[in-house]
Order: sequence, then structure tokens, then C-alpha cells
Amino acid sequence: MFSFILQLSKKINIRIPSIFDQKQIYKKLHLLDSSIYKKKSLLSLLDELIKSRFIELFGDPNNPYNVLWPIVPISKVTDCMVPGRDKPKSFTGTIPWITIDDLIVNNTTEKSKNNIGLTVDEIKAVKRKCIPSGSIIMSCVGNLGLCSISACELVINQQLHSFQCKSMVDNFYLMYYLSFLKGYMNKMATNTTVLYMNKTVCNSIPVILPPIELQHKFSKFLNKINKLKSDVQKSIDETQLLMDSLMQEYFG
Repeated sequence: MFSFILQLSKKINIRIPSIFDQKQIYKKLHLLDSSIYKKKSLLSLLDELIKSRFIELFGDPNNPYNVLWPIVPISKVTDCMVPGRDKPKSFTGTIPWITIDDLIVNNTTEKSKNNIGLTVDEIKAVKRKCIPSGSIIMSCVGNLGLCSISACELVINQQLHSFQCKSMVDNFYLMYYLSFLKGYMNKMATNTTVLYMNKTVCNSIPVILPPIELQHKFSKFLNKINKLKSDVQKSIDETQLLMDSLMQEYFG
């Protein structure tokens, strides 16, 4: 086997650039890789900034005992829409079909990553309804408590639950608040093959209800930072594409 590998290796032509060119290739790729790392670190810092600001304004939702504001079940401050059990048989439309994997967590979601959508007739055939723009979408199966805001009318699958906020609660405040309650949700969920929260459990989640003006203040802050995060992520994606292109050029 060893001699065969040697014979085979003699037939392989490897282009070896000059030392100068090798150093230039390394320098370019290292610069791009370092840039991606720093931008990803910036995203993590921005996430920490949002979390710190939330706790500064509202306290820690996991330790609500010293909170001066009322704590109410989420059903008191929202309506809800839950998906039916039947899965569509075809996806030929433009109304986005959203699953857990499509959620832009703690931000807005407007499309399927696989560009899957439904027509009005396909939605009616399985007795589904579109959830309205501005709804909170929350995972209720498996990885619980992943939340996003619908940026347009969407159709959600059975692993998701949606809330439509009433006037006393800001949807971005509530979305981010729910992200703190993963431990509570895991405790309350039915534990079969996967964790599952039914409609009753979802609609019983306790919510701290600060003054609406304070909620709006956080919402504006969150949207400003999320816009910055989107710009950083776009830059990461563009840098990664450039790096992949150079890797292909240099190494085939």
C-alpha cells in the first residue's frame, strides 16, 4: 500500500508558488479571516449590550420578586393564533411558510430561508390563517422560547406559536422578555420525546408589565442595535464570499 501511494503521488502535479507569493496569499487570507472574527466578536458584544440595557431598565425576568410592576399571564396582554395540525401538500405561492429554522431570533422575520411560500388557496385547503405583521412568533417544540417578530403576513408551522400584542404591551419588548424565560418554559413543558408547550402553557407565561413608555424606549434601542447588527452580518457575509473566492482561486 505504501509503495502504491508513492507511485500515485509521483503522478500528481502540485503548483507551488514562490515564497513571496505564498506570503502574500497568507497575508490576504489572514486579513480576511481576522476581519470575520472581529466582526463576529462585535455581534456578540452587541447582544450583550442589548441584554444589559434590558436588565438595566426592567430587572432580571428570572428574579421578578423585587419588581414594582404587575406580573400578568401573557393571555391578558395578547391574543394568540396557533397553527392547525395539517401540513400543506404543496407550496406554490408567495406567502412565506415559516419554521423554527427560519426565525431571525430577537429580530424580524419576513421570509423562508428556502423561499417556500403558499397561495391563498393552499392556506385555505389546510384551514390555516396568516398571522399579521407585527406578531410575536415563538418556538414551542424542542428548542423552546426562540422568538421573532413577523415583518409581514406569514404562515407558521406546528412548532410555532404566535402572539398579537394589545395596547398595553410593546411587541419588541415582549419578544425580548420571552428570551429570558427558557428555563421556565423547559420546566413547564411536557417532556415526551421532545419538549413541547401546548396552547394553555404558552398562554399562561407570566409577563412583567412595566409602563408602556419604558417598553417603547427599549424597543427603539433594540431596533437601532438590530439595524447595526444587520449591517455587521452583511459585512461578514460579503467578506466570507470574498475569502471563499480567493481560496478557490489559490487552491482550486
